[in-house]
Amino acid sequence: MNKRVESQLHLMKKARALVSGTHAITSPVVYMWIASDASPSRQTQCIHYCEKYKIPWEITGDKASFSAILQQPDVAVIRLINPHFLSLIHANKEDMTNEK
Repeated sequence: MNKRVESQLHLMKKARALVSGTHAITSPVVYMWIASDASPSRQTQCIHYCEKYKIPWEITGDKASFSAILQQPDVAVIRLINPHFLSLIHANKEDMTNEK
């Protein structure tokens, strides 16, 4: 995970826009990050969920970086629940595409 995305995740955490794990919540999920070292079954489960509910997702980072960002142990999935941050995510993807 690059430093820019990591700093933006810290910003989202401060805004209370991130939720860890896959437990049930009342807020709608608008984006999901899945750790690259999450178990294959967890990755498959999350991808299936995202595709079923048309939630954009990506596999990036690792559990250690996710845990450090959220300051919780063993985080394999981060969910964004505030749609206002989606433009920031899309801008990151465009910047990464333009750099190649």
